[in-house]
Amino acid sequence: MKWTFFLIVFLFLTSCGQEEGLSPTFASGCKAISSSWAPAYDNIKFYIDFDGSGTLANNSSITANIGTNLTAKDGSDGSLTYSTGVVNQALLFDGSDDYLEQVSDDDAMDITGDLTIVAWVKISASGSTQSLIMKGDFTLNDVSYNVRPFTTVTLITDDHSGLGLLGVGSTDTYSLDSWAHIAVVRKIATNSINFYINGRPDTSNSQSNPHNSLENTTQKMVVGAILSNGAFSAHFKGLMDELAVWDTALTDAQIESIYNAQSICF
Repeated sequence: MKWTFFLIVFLFLTSCGQEEGLSPTFASGCKAISSSWAPAYDNIKFYIDFDGSGTLANNSSITANIGTNLTAKDGSDGSLTYSTGVVNQALLFDGSDDYLEQVSDDDAMDITGDLTIVAWVKISASGSTQSLIMKGDFTLNDVSYNVRPFTTVTLITDDHSGLGLLGVGSTDTYSLDSWAHIAVVRKIATNSINFYINGRPDTSNSQSNPHNSLENTTQKMVVGAILSNGAFSAHFKGLMDELAVWDTALTDAQIESIYNAQSICF
């Protein structure tokens, strides 16, 4: 009886680690995105694993694994630093003036059709609504997509159809100061948006977004902040890892496979 009791407790604690907002505990054996396992690998338009070391100086270059390289902006205070991530290293943003921007406008990031964005985030509880990634400028009404995480996930889009900016958010939440895997999938054929937290579909299922296509903007892509009339705000505060963008709508199974292949890392 005693051993049966301990076995039940062990199984309960193990399963609890996989509930919403909690960091599951797995054996070691991490996997970064690669052509050997990543779904729809040929459709990845941008991917950065943040596997660097030390501090990123202001205006220094940061190499993307796939896509156009980025320029680090940290207000010259040396606050953009690499730290332990989910898969090897991650990048720490201070929530004040840190962000990354593409060296130049990359046509590959002008995604007007299907879209998938995934990332691991560990957001500071002392922060507020912030930006993960953006392509566009809000003041100019020239926005293709903007993902904003903070306990939930929101996708803001525009298509210049006269409908204006539209924002749709997830129903499920995740804990701050803990690692969470978030994903957003935009399907043009059904004018729908799906959210995923820690590999699982949001309980809201598919949400409607009447934009027939996404805005084709000439603005640079920005990571960790929003752009409005040339000024940056809504700075990301916390750790970011394994950020990737596809120009296709990944399936539930594909999102889950990414989470499963990387969640064993911590």
